Amino acid sequence: IWDDLSMISKLKNISDSWLDKKWLKEKSFSLWSFNIEYLKKFPIALIKDNTWEIVAFANLLLTSKSQDMSIDLMRYNPNKQIPGVMDYLFYECILWGQENWYKYFDIWMCPLSGMENAKHWLWNKAAKIIYKHWEYFYNFKWLRSYKNKYNPEWQSMYIASMKNILLSGTIINIST
Repeated sequence: IWDDLSMISKLKNISDSWLDKKWLKEKSFSLWSFNIEYLKKFPIALIKDNTWEIVAFANLLLTSKSQDMSIDLMRYNPNKQIPGVMDYLFYECILWGQENWYKYFDIWMCPLSGMENAKHWLWNKAAKIIYKHWEYFYNFKWLRSYKNKYNPEWQSMYIASMKNILLSGTIINIST
């Protein structure tokens, strides 16, 4: 775990390369975006190759009483082609948490997945359509599949909005 941001330009280059390679733009609802002032507030986990070059990083969200921890911003250098580097980063962060007496590792959310039991039929139908057909805008299915391999205990999360707010606008805002 690294908490010195003197190499911020290297992390920024990795982040920018990752976004470019995936044809993505920064999101800022369920994950934070690359922001120097934000990242200064957290320890950073690094993965380096055999030449000591940084190939992946993540910032850690830690509670003050060592109860919960999570990864927020995760990025890797897409030009390095190291199979499993993100899994390795994930596992190393979990092990670090165990060694430092953290009880829970939160893998955050998978927007719009698990809507099978939603009570409101219109919202349920809209969410299923978006989940199935908007992969171009957000990798809903991939994210759920990736996180499922860690055998998480999923819990429902809800968003409250005013009655006259358009559903489509709300969904666009939370997924970008």
